[in-house]
Amino acid sequence: MLTIRTLRQDEFPKAVPLCEAFYRECNGHLGDAFDGQQFLNTMNDLALLYQFCFFGVWNGDELLGGLGAYIQPDIFEAGIVAHDLFIYIKPEYRGQTPLRTLIHTYEQWARERGAKYAYLVHLEHGPFKDKFARVFDISNYRKMETAYRLDLREVSVCQS
Repeated sequence: MLTIRTLRQDEFPKAVPLCEAFYRECNGHLGDAFDGQQFLNTMNDLALLYQFCFFGVWNGDELLGGLGAYIQPDIFEAGIVAHDLFIYIKPEYRGQTPLRTLIHTYEQWARERGAKYAYLVHLEHGPFKDKFARVFDISNYRKMETAYRLDLREVSVCQS
Protein backbone atom coordinates (compact mmCIF):
# COMPACT_ATOMS: atom_id res chain seq x y z
CA MET A 1 0.00 0.00 0.00
CA LEU A 2 1.38 3.40 -0.98
CA THR A 3 1.52 6.12 1.65
CA ILE A 4 2.82 9.68 1.71
CA ARG A 5 4.68 10.86 4.76
CA THR A 6 7.42 13.27 5.69
CA LEU A 7 11.00 12.06 5.85
CA ARG A 8 12.64 12.61 9.20
CA GLN A 9 16.04 14.25 9.03
CA ASP A 10 17.73 10.92 9.84
CA GLU A 11 15.96 9.45 6.77
CA PHE A 12 17.37 12.05 4.34
CA PRO A 13 20.02 9.57 3.12
CA LYS A 14 17.16 7.46 1.67
CA ALA A 15 16.44 10.35 -0.73
CA VAL A 16 19.95 10.31 -2.24
CA PRO A 17 19.27 7.49 -4.74
CA LEU A 18 16.06 9.23 -5.86
CA CYS A 19 17.85 12.50 -6.43
CA GLU A 20 20.69 10.77 -8.23
CA ALA A 21 18.16 9.04 -10.53
CA PHE A 22 16.48 12.40 -11.18
CA TYR A 23 19.87 13.89 -12.00
CA ARG A 24 20.61 11.06 -14.48
CA GLU A 25 17.22 11.49 -16.18
CA CYS A 26 17.99 15.18 -16.73
CA ASN A 27 20.86 14.10 -19.02
CA GLY A 28 23.47 16.55 -17.78
CA HIS A 29 21.23 19.62 -17.78
CA LEU A 30 21.78 20.05 -14.02
CA GLY A 31 25.52 20.59 -14.31
CA ASP A 32 28.42 18.63 -12.92
CA ALA A 33 28.30 15.07 -11.62
CA PHE A 34 25.85 14.33 -8.82
CA ASP A 35 27.39 14.54 -5.34
CA GLY A 36 25.29 12.61 -2.81
CA GLN A 37 27.13 14.05 0.20
CA GLN A 38 26.63 17.60 -1.03
CA PHE A 39 22.94 16.82 -1.56
CA LEU A 40 22.66 15.57 2.04
CA ASN A 41 24.54 18.60 3.38
CA THR A 42 22.19 20.92 1.50
CA MET A 43 19.07 19.10 2.73
CA ASN A 44 20.35 19.35 6.31
CA ASP A 45 21.13 23.05 5.86
CA LEU A 46 17.66 23.67 4.44
CA ALA A 47 16.11 21.85 7.40
CA LEU A 48 17.97 24.22 9.74
CA LEU A 49 17.55 27.49 7.84
CA TYR A 50 14.03 27.25 6.43
CA GLN A 51 10.75 25.59 7.10
CA PHE A 52 11.77 22.66 4.89
CA CYS A 53 9.96 19.39 4.32
CA PHE A 54 10.56 16.33 2.15
CA PHE A 55 7.41 14.33 1.47
CA GLY A 56 8.06 10.74 0.52
CA VAL A 57 5.91 8.28 -1.37
CA TRP A 58 6.45 4.99 0.42
CA ASN A 59 5.63 1.36 -0.25
CA GLY A 60 6.40 -0.07 3.16
CA ASP A 61 10.05 0.87 3.80
CA GLU A 62 10.82 1.58 0.12
CA LEU A 63 10.95 5.22 -0.96
CA LEU A 64 9.38 5.43 -4.43
CA GLY A 65 9.36 9.19 -4.93
CA GLY A 66 9.22 12.50 -3.17
CA LEU A 67 8.77 16.22 -3.15
CA GLY A 68 11.07 18.60 -1.26
CA ALA A 69 9.78 22.08 -0.43
CA TYR A 70 10.40 25.12 1.73
CA ILE A 71 8.57 28.19 2.96
CA GLN A 72 10.02 31.71 2.77
CA PRO A 73 8.92 35.34 2.86
CA ASP A 74 7.99 36.72 -0.54
CA ILE A 75 9.53 40.04 -1.61
CA PHE A 76 6.49 41.07 -3.66
CA GLU A 77 3.63 39.80 -1.54
CA ALA A 78 2.88 40.46 2.10
CA GLY A 79 3.37 37.06 3.63
CA ILE A 80 5.09 33.84 2.78
CA VAL A 81 5.11 31.46 -0.17
CA ALA A 82 5.99 27.81 -0.67
CA HIS A 83 8.51 26.59 -3.26
CA ASP A 84 9.26 23.07 -4.35
CA LEU A 85 12.90 22.11 -4.83
CA PHE A 86 12.54 18.60 -6.09
CA ILE A 87 9.81 16.28 -7.30
CA TYR A 88 10.56 12.83 -8.60
CA ILE A 89 8.95 9.42 -8.89
CA LYS A 90 10.79 6.29 -9.94
CA PRO A 91 9.98 5.42 -13.59
CA GLU A 92 8.54 2.01 -12.74
CA TYR A 93 5.94 3.63 -10.44
CA ARG A 94 4.85 6.48 -12.69
CA GLY A 95 1.19 6.23 -13.47
CA GLN A 96 0.69 4.15 -10.31
CA THR A 97 1.98 6.66 -7.80
CA PRO A 98 -0.44 9.35 -6.66
CA LEU A 99 1.33 12.41 -8.10
CA ARG A 100 -1.72 14.59 -7.45
CA THR A 101 -1.91 13.33 -3.86
CA LEU A 102 1.77 14.17 -3.39
CA ILE A 103 1.17 17.69 -4.72
CA HIS A 104 -1.97 18.06 -2.59
CA THR A 105 0.04 17.07 0.51
CA TYR A 106 2.55 19.84 -0.36
CA GLU A 107 -0.27 22.37 -0.79
CA GLN A 108 -1.85 21.43 2.56
CA TRP A 109 1.52 21.70 4.31
CA ALA A 110 2.02 25.18 2.80
CA ARG A 111 -1.50 26.31 3.80
CA GLU A 112 -0.97 25.10 7.37
CA ARG A 113 2.11 27.33 7.55
CA GLY A 114 0.26 30.38 6.26
CA ALA A 115 1.63 30.47 2.72
CA LYS A 116 -0.33 32.59 0.29
CA TYR A 117 0.98 30.86 -2.86
CA ALA A 118 2.57 27.53 -3.73
CA TYR A 119 5.03 27.25 -6.60
CA LEU A 120 5.85 24.11 -8.54
CA VAL A 121 8.69 23.92 -11.04
CA HIS A 122 9.51 21.33 -13.65
CA LEU A 123 12.73 21.34 -15.60
CA GLU A 124 12.62 21.83 -19.33
CA HIS A 125 14.73 18.70 -19.73
CA GLY A 126 13.43 16.94 -16.63
CA PRO A 127 11.69 13.62 -16.31
CA PHE A 128 7.99 13.28 -17.16
CA LYS A 129 7.67 16.97 -18.07
CA ASP A 130 4.48 16.47 -20.10
CA LYS A 131 2.74 14.70 -17.24
CA PHE A 132 3.61 17.61 -14.95
CA ALA A 133 2.19 20.10 -17.43
CA ARG A 134 -1.12 18.20 -17.52
CA VAL A 135 -1.29 17.90 -13.71
CA PHE A 136 -0.44 21.60 -13.29
CA ASP A 137 -3.15 22.58 -15.77
CA ILE A 138 -5.91 20.58 -14.09
CA SER A 139 -4.75 21.70 -10.63
CA ASN A 140 -5.20 25.44 -11.32
CA TYR A 141 -1.48 26.25 -11.35
CA ARG A 142 -0.69 29.18 -13.64
CA LYS A 143 2.53 29.49 -15.61
CA MET A 144 4.36 32.45 -14.09
CA GLU A 145 7.86 32.68 -15.45
CA THR A 146 10.66 31.09 -17.38
CA ALA A 147 13.97 30.72 -15.59
CA TYR A 148 17.40 30.72 -17.22
CA ARG A 149 20.64 29.54 -15.68
CA LEU A 150 24.22 30.60 -16.37
CA ASP A 151 27.17 28.46 -15.40
CA LEU A 152 29.28 31.16 -13.74
CA ARG A 153 32.46 29.38 -14.77
CA GLU A 154 31.61 30.46 -18.32
CA VAL A 155 31.74 33.98 -19.74
CA SER A 156 28.45 35.77 -20.18
CA VAL A 157 27.73 38.19 -23.05
CA CYS A 158 27.06 40.71 -20.26
CA GLN A 159 30.73 40.53 -19.22
CA SER A 160 32.17 42.92 -21.74
